[in-house]
Amino acid sequence: MYERVIREAQTRDDLDAYLNAMSLRKVWFELFLPLPVKTAWETRFPELREPGATTAAA
Repeated sequence: MYERVIREAQTRDDLDAYLNAMSLRKVWFELFLPLPVKTAWETRFPELREPGATTAAA
């Protein structure tokens, strides 16, 4: 369900209604998301990145 909500949400209210931050952190690495989507979320929410992961090399 989280994959679908992240891909198809139309508004912030949609995300707020269906996603739980703690649950999202637990399943994040199991989600199959397009790379641009995953990158955008990890940029906005760095706590979702794998420990030791960095952003794009400079």
